Amino acid sequence: MIGLIYKDLMVMRKPLALYMVIFAVYGYMGIAYDQGGLLFAMVLVLSAMLPVSSIAYDERCKWDKIANTAPLSRKEIVMAKYLFAILLTVFSVAVCFVIYLFDSRMPMTEKLIMCYMLTMGGMLYQALLLPVNIKFGAEKGRNIMLAIMFVPVLFVVAVSNTGLVDLPAVVQFLENNEQLIPYIVTATVAVVYAASVTLSVKIYENKDL
Repeated sequence: MIGLIYKDLMVMRKPLALYMVIFAVYGYMGIAYDQGGLLFAMVLVLSAMLPVSSIAYDERCKWDKIANTAPLSRKEIVMAKYLFAILLTVFSVAVCFVIYLFDSRMPMTEKLIMCYMLTMGGMLYQALLLPVNIKFGAEKGRNIMLAIMFVPVLFVVAVSNTGLVDLPAVVQFLENNEQLIPYIVTATVAVVYAASVTLSVKIYENKDL
């Protein structure tokens, strides 16, 4: 499995180099113009998109057919993609934190909160995007992927409009129990991520290659 992750790193080395340039540019803009949200948004999108790009590269060179002739289970192949995605998230957040250190106007607590939100947000989008691309492929999954980026927002709007959940009451509860928010968010993302891994493994095991 380590070999599979190494393969993805080597295949994606040029996009990763571009990734670092984008980090530097948006990091500078964020600090110079006090727009930390720019870097936040770019890290969030890129940490979710790069694992998907690795699937597109695999499709282009018919990697799946080669990998399935090796002594590897399909579960291991899928798990390697998720571990690669997590590695990218950790790397992205670490670089982002280093860049934030140069912004003396941002308190350390705020820097840590931003990095935590990046970690959770990146993993959530990975959990939504990877099963779609494993199921439909990078080409067909591209349009679906764009729609999925708005799923969390649409979900909140739908819940609010249907009245199934009393959102003001939920907001009030969270305001009264702020110390619980990190635990609730972490647990939610962990459950969604685990469900995503399980779904992707099942899809890939049943996929005709």
